[in-house]
Amino acid sequence: MTSGFTIIELMITVALASILLAIAVPQFTRQIEQSRFTNTSNELLGVMNYARAEALRRSRPVTVAPLVGASWNSGWQVFIDENRNGAKDAAVVLKRGNAITTANLVATAAFVTFDSNGRRWSAAATPFVRIEAFKPGADADLKRTVCIGSSGRSVIAKGTLSCG
Repeated sequence: MTSGFTIIELMITVALASILLAIAVPQFTRQIEQSRFTNTSNELLGVMNYARAEALRRSRPVTVAPLVGASWNSGWQVFIDENRNGAKDAAVVLKRGNAITTANLVATAAFVTFDSNGRRWSAAATPFVRIEAFKPGADADLKRTVCIGSSGRSVIAKGTLSCG
């Protein structure tokens, strides 16, 4: 006597596997997207903390700015910025980051400068600088915002929460 699967048992198994995949794949896709936004915002948070630490360590203003124009998606650079103008001039670049393609980044400032005391320096009296990581059309709870306060402290806000 031979043992094995009948065609009906095989069809039922394939149907059940298809149903399970149909349920799991959208959730898995959402999880991957959420992970991308979290990684991008964590990278930006780390860069801000690094720049602040360097400003304290060197007792000089340190700036984080996009590599190209005002587009944070082009990548970023950390450099000593004696005149606090946000431009690299002849400054020493301390660190660079690659272009970010996993999320759209929108910032409320063209650059972020930390003074020699670790405070965020700004010509405008804004309580926070916000850098939002999101994807158009994605759920609002996937959005991440890096908030840099005037004290220099940086945090991540999830979803549609504001910095203040």
